[in-house]
Amino acid sequence: MGFSGLLSIVFGAVVLAQPGTSALALVFLFRFFAILAGISQISLGFRLRGLGESLQPRTQSATSPSR
Repeated sequence: MGFSGLLSIVFGAVVLAQPGTSALALVFLFRFFAILAGISQISLGFRLRGLGESLQPRTQSATSPSR
């Protein structure tokens, strides 16, 4: 946590010193984060879909009335 705080302070100082370059760096950081978040959400969606398909036979047999 200390390293993260120190890194944030250094990044803030760089943003104040060079706002134009820092704005461009922020655009690239946001773009990288958006791409990474999108990829992780797509992969999580596939995993949840597989989990739903594997649980479906269990839930159908548990909810069907027994005769």
